[in-house]
Amino acid sequence: MMDANKVYKKYYKNNLWIIVGLFLIGLLGVQLTQQTAYINVLTICAVYSLITSSIYGGAWKAIASQSPAVLNNFYLAASGFRMLLAFLTVLVLCNGGEGTHNE
Repeated sequence: MMDANKVYKKYYKNNLWIIVGLFLIGLLGVQLTQQTAYINVLTICAVYSLITSSIYGGAWKAIASQSPAVLNNFYLAASGFRMLLAFLTVLVLCNGGEGTHNE
């Protein structure tokens, strides 16, 4: 039997390194192209990824330790929920600035 806590810690550590690495590569791209407007987008993506991966990992750990038989359903539901949440985040951020520009 697997130790859910060990797997969760390894998942979180690897996920954190990937997010930080991609964020730093993005910042390097911003520096090279001097497109400072992308800094906000990079920050939002990094924070979104950290929050969703933390919640996903915690939920996985709870389900894996309580009832591992339903992990297949969890993977399907969690993937769909993450996609829906990403779509809603994009909608909120794209429409959030409407009406605030002065002409």
